[in-house]
Amino acid sequence: MKIDVDGLAVRLGRRPVLGDISCTLQPGCLTALIGPNGSGKSTFMRALAGLLPHEGSIGFGATGTRRRPDRVGYMPQLSAGAVGLSVIEVVLLGRLSRLGWRVPPADLEACAGWLARLGLDALAHRPFDALSGGQRQKVMLAQALASESSLLLLDEPTSALDLRHQLDVLESVRSLTHERQLTTVAILHDLNAVARYADRVLVLANGQLVASGTPTEVLKPALLQATFGVQARCQADVDGLIQVIAIAAAPETA
Repeated sequence: MKIDVDGLAVRLGRRPVLGDISCTLQPGCLTALIGPNGSGKSTFMRALAGLLPHEGSIGFGATGTRRRPDRVGYMPQLSAGAVGLSVIEVVLLGRLSRLGWRVPPADLEACAGWLARLGLDALAHRPFDALSGGQRQKVMLAQALASESSLLLLDEPTSALDLRHQLDVLESVRSLTHERQLTTVAILHDLNAVARYADRVLVLANGQLVASGTPTEVLKPALLQATFGVQARCQADVDGLIQVIAIAAAPETA
């Protein structure tokens, strides 16, 4: 599903958080959303998900309708827990819009399938709030995937995961995005993961969209210094992927 964002702006009270953001998100494309802390990344994600009032327009699909899909695969930042629910029940919440008083066997089977794909099938009947932070994060990803929406919004999907599971999750997300032609937006902080897995990159700073393009086009020393305040070296590895090597914090200007 193509998404056209035109002049998106968000205020919290009187304080502007996002200002005049315009971009196009394409199906079959994993878009990484990067930027320093407090730059408006989660606010942008929540506006896309329809969870915040906003100015400007967000058009969905070929017709540009402003009506969001009935199901949006939204994964928020790690929450405290779903008290009293098992893992499979948490994943079933991703299909809430289609569930009635009884859960059809097909929905249970689908949710079990997503747990299995993420290596969580052995945890299906464990209490969600008894899991580790990393396990909870993967369950929340399974919940977002279980929605089977064409729009997947992931707010820091790997922040609580060890290195191996970070790679597993990002590989799965990229594969699913390409296979199912999903429109996927993921907030990521690891710029080398962005270079390896993202098709496109959006860079936010101070609530503004300051750069967009492929990882090769965006991940450059001047932009990283201006946006993140770090001196870095960006070079291609043997596979042609950009590697970002942080050297030092950039000196502050008066």
